[in-house]
Amino acid sequence: MLASVLAILCLYVQAQDNIKPLTIGDTVPDITFTNLINHPTKTANLSDFKGKLVILDFWATWCGSCIAAFPKLQKLQEEFKNDLQVLMIATTESGDTPEKITSLLYRLKKNNKAVKLPVTINDSVPKLFPHTGLPHYVWIGRDGRVLAITGTEDVTPGNVSIAISSNTLNVAQKKDYDKRHLYGLDTTIVPREKIGAYAVLEKGRTTNLHGGGGFVYFRQKDNTIRGIFFANSSLYALYARIASTIVDDFDNDLARLRFNPSDSNFLDCWHCPDTDSLIRWSNQNAYSLDLYGAPATSRELFGKALRLLNDGTPFTTSIENRKMACMVLRRKDTTRDCGSKQHTAIQYKGQERTVAISDIKSIYKGWLKGRMPFVDRSGLKGDRYFKPDQYPLTTQDAEKVLSENNLKVTEEQLELPVMIITRKPKF
Repeated sequence: MLASVLAILCLYVQAQDNIKPLTIGDTVPDITFTNLINHPTKTANLSDFKGKLVILDFWATWCGSCIAAFPKLQKLQEEFKNDLQVLMIATTESGDTPEKITSLLYRLKKNNKAVKLPVTINDSVPKLFPHTGLPHYVWIGRDGRVLAITGTEDVTPGNVSIAISSNTLNVAQKKDYDKRHLYGLDTTIVPREKIGAYAVLEKGRTTNLHGGGGFVYFRQKDNTIRGIFFANSSLYALYARIASTIVDDFDNDLARLRFNPSDSNFLDCWHCPDTDSLIRWSNQNAYSLDLYGAPATSRELFGKALRLLNDGTPFTTSIENRKMACMVLRRKDTTRDCGSKQHTAIQYKGQERTVAISDIKSIYKGWLKGRMPFVDRSGLKGDRYFKPDQYPLTTQDAEKVLSENNLKVTEEQLELPVMIITRKPKF
């Protein structure tokens, strides 16, 4: 009996592994969707929507572009309710769980952005339509054939109307880009192994990226760092990431990035109220930067990245020493140590949390909001952990923790290296 069960399981696993990906014109099998949310039944088959245009929306709870498109999909479903069915499909492979999905749907509803579309978590359907970039939309015609595979831009009322009326859709098929490959390089023309050095800088948001956007990806070969890829980042985020390596004693202190306030809207989306606004800003102002070449230290690599930004953007940068007012962390008694090198934990909101010197510094930096730098002159190497009576949230709490652990913060004038960001006269 056990042998029979194992044989059946092996056949099932083989069938799952041998699923053939579908493309334009292929007939889609009668997929079963289970554990549905926002649907009259917990289970449905693709055949239940026969005669309708079906759009499968592959998404993830961490995908801002996916979530930004929900209202548009909701509106399309309402406009074409008799002829269209949108199904939202998440996967465990993208890191999602039923709990994460339920939590997101609750937050959207609480913010008057309720999603009424059927939602499921399914790991087998994506094998029919493999992809790396999200969001990913598969259009299934009224006759059950694949009409199109697109990104967000093609999901429009006009295209939905055409697909319903003619059972065809003449749009370019979505092409995903894998971040492991050199950005925008056609390896059929120039094989990867023949590339000695490579650099590209592109302005504007790039869609369909494996890994989403705003990421940093180090390129390695033979266990050595050879390059770096920044995708869909603001210039300010790029400068901050680079400064963390090439500006001495930077310590993630954004007050040491200096620029003219009139340039702020070009450097980052400081006041975007929602994901839609951020995407619109990124379409015009985000950058993707890719570098590849000889083995390099992080400092050398980020220096190359900064030179590429200086050459290819409307801004240039310099690193200068400037004397300025700072908040400075020092020991009260230089002969005594501070805190403990061992992790200690306290209770906060029912959970165990550590309180490290880095947490205290973050409180001060958040309070300063870039008005002046926060500089560590304590001379402590590595992190230190404290065990206060309560978890610190304010500068008053932080000051008390420091005082109890032989530390203090004072305002002083110091000369520090800072990164100056300047708009070019003409570009």
